[in-house]
Amino acid sequence: MLRDKGVLDLIKSYKLLPENIKSQTVLRFLGKEDLENPAHIKSEYLKGLLQDDNIQWDGYSDNIKKELELCNIYCLPSYREGLPKSIVEAMAIGRPIITTNAPGCDDCVIKGYNGYKINPGDYKKLSLTLLELLENNGLCLSMGKNSRQFFEKGFTIEKVVDETFYFYDQMLNL
Repeated sequence: MLRDKGVLDLIKSYKLLPENIKSQTVLRFLGKEDLENPAHIKSEYLKGLLQDDNIQWDGYSDNIKKELELCNIYCLPSYREGLPKSIVEAMAIGRPIITTNAPGCDDCVIKGYNGYKINPGDYKKLSLTLLELLENNGLCLSMGKNSRQFFEKGFTIEKVVDETFYFYDQMLNL
């Protein structure tokens, strides 16, 4: 669990949601405590933030596909990424995405098509964006379908490998 993945922003944004929405929504975090990373969040601190029964930290999972199938919205309010594999996996499952306009994350979302992008650290905008999707199941479903289509067009392993080798070929020919 890392600060620069936006974990604390997501908790703050969740707490801003109206009570009737929070009572029907579970915010789940997956991931282990990574004490070797300077951006880690100590488990005692994180557990102290999880006073609400609808905010859960379920630790590490080796079955991300199953975990993503259980969710309705995928949110990664990261401050920095490469190409976030977790977003690509959520797209493959067909989930709407909320992320930031940080490099890498912004490549995975077409605003209003398969999700939304916010500025890193803008937990108030994140809360409003979550609320929009939580209140509109039809929008969630259509964005999820669009995520899957966007994944199939540009993010399959074959497509990524082909583009990587194309890039290498271009660099070697310089």
